[in-house]
Amino acid sequence: MALDVWVIGTNPPCPRCALLGQRVEHVMKTNDIAGICRHFGYDDSQVQQLAKSLGFQIGTAKDLARLYNVEIDLDSVTQIIARQIYAVARRRQCIPDEVSQAERWTPELDIALQPFQEIARSNGFLMTPVLVVDGVVKWHGSVPSEEWIAGQLLRR
Repeated sequence: MALDVWVIGTNPPCPRCALLGQRVEHVMKTNDIAGICRHFGYDDSQVQQLAKSLGFQIGTAKDLARLYNVEIDLDSVTQIIARQIYAVARRRQCIPDEVSQAERWTPELDIALQPFQEIARSNGFLMTPVLVVDGVVKWHGSVPSEEWIAGQLLRR
């Protein structure tokens, strides 16, 4: 039976959302996993309906900050991404605009946003990026490793 995999994030994808999608697609391809990986914006009506049916709200770290009156250091997040862009551009010997969204991710980014992931968990909130497999939320709030994703997708 084919998997129905949803990668839910921002539209257009932020570095974290883009990387999750890329990792899921790579795992499915390299492990010959039958199914489809669909990408949705968190504000898509299907996504909102799924979240509501599971008893969750869904959104970004910015949404959490606004809802729960928590300060988010956007300058720090922007600086983390900028450093990563320039590091990748130097390594690839390309201009920064050629660095893909997925390549702009760094573990530092997930660490910087971890407090929001914890707020999300304790408040019934799904924070992007979100991985849903056959209607079951498997992960949210950061980018899991390909090994973890493979374990989830092969476990069926």
